[in-house]
This record gives sequence, structure tokens and C-alpha cells, in this order.
Amino acid sequence: MRTRWTARLATIAVVFGTLLVGGYVPANTPTAGASAARPHDTTTTCTGVLIARLDGSISVLAPKGTTCASSIAQGSLAGMKLNAPIFSSAALPNGNGYWLLGSDGGVFAFGQAQFYGSTGSMHLNAPIVGMASTPDGGGYWLVATDGGIFSYGDAQFYGSTGGIKLNKPVVGMAADAATGGYWLVASDGGVFAFNAPFFGSMGGQPLNAPMRFMTGTPDFGGYRLVAIDGGVFDYGDAQFYGSAAGPGSTGWSALATTPDNGGYWLFAATGLSALPTYQPFGDAANNLTFVGGDALSVAIVVGASTVSFQVPVPPPPSTDGTFNAVSCASSTVCVAVGGTSSQGALIERSTDGGSTFTLDSVPTGAPELTGVDCDTSLHCVAVGTQSSVTYAMVSDDGGLTWSLDTTPAPILQSVACENAADCAAVGGGTGPTGSVYSTDGGKSWQTSVTLPDDPIGITCTSAICVAVGATVSTSVDAGVHWTAQTIAGGTLGYSTVSCTPDGSSCLALGTDPQGAVDPTLPGDLAVSSDAGSTWTNENAKLPASSASLQNVACWSATDCMAIGPDPATTGPISIIGSLTTDTGGTFGTLFRPGTGSVFFSPRPTFPVLGFTCSASGTCIAVANTSSGPAAYTTSDGGQTWTASSVQ
Repeated sequence: MRTRWTARLATIAVVFGTLLVGGYVPANTPTAGASAARPHDTTTTCTGVLIARLDGSISVLAPKGTTCASSIAQGSLAGMKLNAPIFSSAALPNGNGYWLLGSDGGVFAFGQAQFYGSTGSMHLNAPIVGMASTPDGGGYWLVATDGGIFSYGDAQFYGSTGGIKLNKPVVGMAADAATGGYWLVASDGGVFAFNAPFFGSMGGQPLNAPMRFMTGTPDFGGYRLVAIDGGVFDYGDAQFYGSAAGPGSTGWSALATTPDNGGYWLFAATGLSALPTYQPFGDAANNLTFVGGDALSVAIVVGASTVSFQVPVPPPPSTDGTFNAVSCASSTVCVAVGGTSSQGALIERSTDGGSTFTLDSVPTGAPELTGVDCDTSLHCVAVGTQSSVTYAMVSDDGGLTWSLDTTPAPILQSVACENAADCAAVGGGTGPTGSVYSTDGGKSWQTSVTLPDDPIGITCTSAICVAVGATVSTSVDAGVHWTAQTIAGGTLGYSTVSCTPDGSSCLALGTDPQGAVDPTLPGDLAVSSDAGSTWTNENAKLPASSASLQNVACWSATDCMAIGPDPATTGPISIIGSLTTDTGGTFGTLFRPGTGSVFFSPRPTFPVLGFTCSASGTCIAVANTSSGPAAYTTSDGGQTWTASSVQ
């Protein structure tokens, strides 16, 4: 169900009858330097080819359709208005991110690639035409047509041709990981080596067509040059396996080498689909398949990089980790997310309505996840923050595989999608921070024009998005603009929100800290019956002893359920059962242990952090026990719960 609250809430913890109230901050917030891999993970290698085009669009190709290579595509500039065309690209050595380079020197970072600086705002003597990554991915060089070098991050400056009169302009560069230096190539085939071995060049020799591209070999023992007519020139340990040169041949623009240096793919400047024109040579596969990125572009190819990276595979069943959020796209497909003990991402998927959850693979470097939303059975988006960097993960195959990208938000806790294209995400903080929106299904994000106040939870239907925190805010354009709602009677703030599937009615629930002292108190309740246009305080409609309700889900026009820790009990946490309602009318029975309800077993040791209900009325709660992550289902309004099988 799309109308889901998935923010991870650390405001309420009931431990031996004490209600602990803190700030709206994710529990177990990841720290700098934490490993993203589980200790017992094994990995497999995926190889793909990253194709960058003049318009900033990205395609990822893989030999024989290697599906795991789809996670290479972690964002692009497709459809955006650019100050200057993209003219080059560079991938991280570990394959988990890349940069796109504009001819004005603007640098755009995706995935784990970090932005270290650019010449985008500088007055340049010559346009920028190429870039290369340092061996550890901690920096990069930019090169201009006059051979001027600009170093960023841990990239060292070893010299340039900026002050030398060149016969022809520089058109590209490559880095030498063995020495930490770099090579430049001019359009006449002249090669300039700086703190790198010189293996030869075509400088001074007649060419049928000017050079366009340069790339190093995988072991950095040589380099290859590519001419516009498809001619390939190899030096050092770069063997020659063939070329596309011939009468009338033109428009060739990039080359990607196989990981074993036993072949390469030569790419043409344009293509009529996501799969550009290419020719394989040597042991390069001859049937590259589109597996990620932008599905259609005819813009000039400006870069090609072979990307090999390690992808974690599901470890054996383990109690290692925590669940923070869950979302169901249908009555059968559900995705639960959280983190491992090493603060990496934990994703488990159910195809039987929540009865059984099994581990899924995650991209290397994915952080602990605090929110997830599946708006269809195939499209899911999850968010998390690690080391002050906020990430969004997208799956287009129902949670089987995920891509990883960064967002401009300082922290994100919850995400919701109106459809497969329009998504919004929010996070907590002091002041109006942490609200972003996406128009491409979560692959790229922009900061909202107007922001909700201290948002921690969000829900979206086809008609409206609602964010809650210190107050309630609504958006009718999928999170681009937000309007704060005035709720008469005063509130303490809200932690969870849900709307009916058609968006006509919405409920926002909050906790009352005084419930620790007086467990008979109700919580905070705000109700809208006009698609979020107006809201009223309806605390009086909550029963007593509901002060710690912190999750709510609506699955029909009249049915909703809310759960949370029980502030009245002593000993380990108990869970309040369901509160059924007619979306703002009289709530139903409050279920508790000893009043006819069969509660969660094993008993959670922390509050329930994720909760969702499908259209069939089956609800799933995820929590954490002393034995690890846990999930529970109910189909009778919360009177009885069944423990799920969880890896």
C-alpha cells in the first residue's frame, strides 16, 4: 500500500514501564567509517559498460544481459537544462559511482562518487574536454583543450601543457594507477605523460582522422587511442584486436576494455535507442544488453567505462540486523528494510503477503535504511543516511535488485511515491530541513521549493502527499511545494500519517509525552476529510491509554489501524493492538494483553518501527527482538498476530 509511514522513530521507547522521549532522530544512526557489508557476506563480480552522452543521459550495458549490472546506473542529467553539454565521464574504481563532466568544467557526482570541486564557475582559457579518477576514487583531474590540468580531492598535479604551444588541441586523458600520474592525448595523436610512463604516440604521423578518445588498460600497463573513423591505436600492454576504420567510417567516439584486457567494445557517437552502435573485438561479448539508466537517447556518446564491482549476495539466515520500515505493493509482495550490525543495508522481501521474508542483495556501500515505499509490485524506493550522506535506493523489479544514488537532503527518514515517477522523501532536524522530490522514480532528487516543518513521516496517494512532524504539511505536486496546515486546538506534533487509498481522507497521529506519567491519556490525532485541504484536532476521539501510538495505516475508505508500545505495562514492551475507525469517526476497541488479543510472540524489545496494510486488510508490523529482526501479520484488525519467518 502506498500510503505508508516509513520514518524510523526513536522518540518512544518503553523499558520496564518508563516512556523515554527524545528528538526525532533515527535510532542507531550510522557513524563515519562504518562498513556496509555484513561480516558473513560473500560477493560476486558484475561487469557492465557505462555509456555517457552529450545530454547527460546514461546507459548501462552488460554482456549477455548481466542483470546485477543494473545497479551501475545511479542517476543522470537526462531531461535537465544544462549550462554546457556533457563532454566526458569517469567511473569510480569500485564501480559504485561516477562523474559526468560538462565542457564548462561542471562536475556532477552520482552514487558513491563525491563532488570535490569544478571549474564550472571559473573563467577558462580553453574548454574542458576530459577527466580521470584517482586510483582510490578520492579525487579527479580535469583537462582543457590547451592541456591545462585542474586537480581536485586527492588528485596530485604533476604538470600540464597549459603553457606550451600545441600543434593540436588536447581531446582526452587517462590516469595511471601504477604511478598516480596521467596521460593526455591531442587530436593529432600526440601523447603527453606526467608522472607516468610514455609508451608511444601518433604525434607527427599522418592520420586518416583526428583522435577523439583515450583510455588506459585495466592493469595500467598501457593505453589505447581512438580516432573518429574508428581507428584504434594501442601502446604498452594494450594489444590490437581490430578497428572499425575504413572508407567513409566516421562518428566513433569511445572505447571500453574488457576486464582481462583481452578485447574491447568500440562505440559510435550516436544510437537510435538505449543500446548505442558498437563493435566488439577480441574476447568482448558481441551481445551487450541494456540493463539500466535512461531508456532512450540519440545524443553523442562522450564516454564509455568498463565497470566491475562486487555485489553482495544474500548471506545464510542470521539474527544480525534490525528492521526499520516495511511497504506492501500488493497483497503478496512486501519489502522490509533496515540495517545490519555493521550499519549497512538490510533488505528482506516477501512474496506471500508477509508470512515469509527472505534476504535480498544490496549494492555495495548501501547504508542502513529507514524508509521504503513500493507504489507498484515492481517499483520500490528506499532511503537512508550514513556519514552525513543521504542515499536513495531504487528497485524496478520488485526489490530483487537495487541501484544506489545520493540525494541533496541532510537526512532522510521516510519516502513515498505517488506513482512510478513522482516520489517525495523527508527527514527530521532542527528547522525546516530534509525534504526532496524526484520526477524519475527516485533515481535523481531535488530539494523542495517550499519545505515542511521538521518532517519525519510522509505518505502519498495519487492525489496528495502529507508530511508530518512538528505540524502537518500537504503537497499537491508530489513534494515540490508544501503548505503548512493550521490545526485549531494546538498539537504536540505528529509521528505517523496515512490516507485512504483515494486520498479523500487522512489521519495524522502523534505521541503525548505525558503518557509516561499518566498512561490513561490519549495521543494526538489530526483528521482531514477533504483531501488534506483542512485539518481538525480530534484527540477526543482517541481512547484512553493511546498516548504512545506511533504507526497508522489505512487500507480502505473506512478502515485504519494504529499500533504502538503500551505505556501502562511493566516489564518488556507490550504492543497496543488495533484502533479501527471510519477515518475520523469513533475508534474501535483498544486491544491489549489479557483482553482477548493474542499479541506478538516473540515479544519485541523495541517499539514497532514499520507498519503497513494491504488492500485486503492484512497488516504487517516489523520490529526487533533479542533474536534479531522480526515481522508479524494480522488479518482480523489486530486481535491476533502471527509471527513471520524472517532470515
